[in-house]
Amino acid sequence: MTDQPSIVVPAQAFVNQLASQATPLTTRRLENLLAIKVDKRWMGSAASRPRVKTKVGGHRTWIVGISEILEELPEDQSVVEATAEKCREKLSNPGSNIEWVRFAGSSRLRKECVEHDWLIQMWSHGRRKTPSDVYERMPVVGKDDFGTATYFYIEQFPGAESRAKSWGDFKRLASRAGVKRQIKPGSQFEIKESQADALQAVWAEK
Repeated sequence: MTDQPSIVVPAQAFVNQLASQATPLTTRRLENLLAIKVDKRWMGSAASRPRVKTKVGGHRTWIVGISEILEELPEDQSVVEATAEKCREKLSNPGSNIEWVRFAGSSRLRKECVEHDWLIQMWSHGRRKTPSDVYERMPVVGKDDFGTATYFYIEQFPGAESRAKSWGDFKRLASRAGVKRQIKPGSQFEIKESQADALQAVWAEK
């Protein structure tokens, strides 16, 4: 039993993949199954069926610089709110919130980042040029292209605000975790799984 996001989220994704490929059992179907006589001595093999293919783990972690949106986007707002509401059923923790970020232009992140990947968000509030808060990795629970932009919907775990790091502390932790690439306020790049796990481990240290 654990509430560690790095374990809970992949486990939930695995269960969701199984559920999406399953066939619901109706009352009639259950009755037919229960009516089958079972011969415990029979050791034959079951009829060949396609194996359910699932993918566990291997989700990528991205470090991204994010600036507060200061302009009004009324056309986007209703669509974003509706999609965010649908994403709530994908949350791994009932106490989590849905946050969203918007990316425009051409970038590898926008093209390749998908649901179940992780984002480490470096937030620059207002007109600040350097991040004021950096949040531990959180899973992407939805992705939606709207107009010329892509919206990513993220599960924000309970207590995320209290665990946020300052810009300086984050860069020191990233260095300890083996992230050699220079991190800038507007960076958007993927880090290795080993680096992401190491960063998560040192994040909780005092």
